[in-house]
Amino acid sequence: MKKSFVALALFVVGVMANVVVAQSQPSADMGKHIKKEVQYAILLMDNGMVKQSIHFLDSMNVVHPDNFLVMFELGYAHLLDKNYEKSLNIYKYMCDNLPDADAQVYQMLGNLYDYNGNREKAIEAYKKGIEKFPNSGMIYCELGIMSLYENDFNAALDYFETGIMVEPTYSPNYYRASQLLMDSNQKSWGMIYAETMANLPSREGRKAEVIKIMTDVINEKITYKNDSIRVSFNEVNVVDTYADVVATLYEMGFFKAATIKKQGDKFSIKDLIELRSGLFELVPTLKEDVYLFDFFARLKEAGHWEAYNYWLFYEVNKEEADAWLSENYDKLEALSAWLDDNPFELTDKNSVSRRKLLYGVVNS
Repeated sequence: MKKSFVALALFVVGVMANVVVAQSQPSADMGKHIKKEVQYAILLMDNGMVKQSIHFLDSMNVVHPDNFLVMFELGYAHLLDKNYEKSLNIYKYMCDNLPDADAQVYQMLGNLYDYNGNREKAIEAYKKGIEKFPNSGMIYCELGIMSLYENDFNAALDYFETGIMVEPTYSPNYYRASQLLMDSNQKSWGMIYAETMANLPSREGRKAEVIKIMTDVINEKITYKNDSIRVSFNEVNVVDTYADVVATLYEMGFFKAATIKKQGDKFSIKDLIELRSGLFELVPTLKEDVYLFDFFARLKEAGHWEAYNYWLFYEVNKEEADAWLSENYDKLEALSAWLDDNPFELTDKNSVSRRKLLYGVVNS
């Protein structure tokens, strides 16, 4: 600890010298100096020295007025210091005056308005952000959350799915949309979104959360009576759009369950693997329009379907998964190596978007 503090102190001396001489530096080098100084301010925050970071950033703001990096971190430092009003005023100033204010600045401003109890101003900030950044999945997600606060679930879902369509790699929208849909009569798309989110970077614990809900849906909505089976993910019988076709086909893919019996009231991971193999019959029809099915096809062709499912459902049944891993860890390593060369990559063309299939364009 003492050695780290000495190193930090020496770094302070060097960076403070940069602040003093920065005004005399050629403009070509200015950006490098500012970035280095801001990195120091972040280092202070990371080490719990928030007030020192604020003091340093304030001095930088005098030398480099209206610099995006300096002001953004100064606003964040005040947020950490729980001076929410000052943080809000900095982000508001950035939105109003800095041409390089990005979508995250509008997100921070809206979040701070919301935290201060002014939801109307928060929504206003987010909507201004969308006007400037119409392809920001982040801001659509924030607007969806605002709608959830108002119990307007249809509007919330519309925002989340618009966010999925305009920025396919932003995982929180899949997380939110999957929860709403799996709690509705359109569970197929909720499950598709849940599995898509599981394959994207996300906050710790979210993958386990949505996959557990997905597994609960499978266990609850696949039922047996005498010799018949019922799969009821979707309670809407009208098929008006291609998105409805996808939902219906996804449900039909689970009729493989007719030959699989639950152990008690739950399917094992081994059962789920066999059960979900019926989805492969959908691949030729859906892989061009729903990227998740293309991914399934490539997993199966490479021989990683079993390992992938044990990874996907690991938190649902750790005891079973650990027993499998003890005998098959090489298969998990092979899956990991394959994913390094064949990542799950969403783009405008390789998408998983119900809204895109419904409308084809973003509806304002």
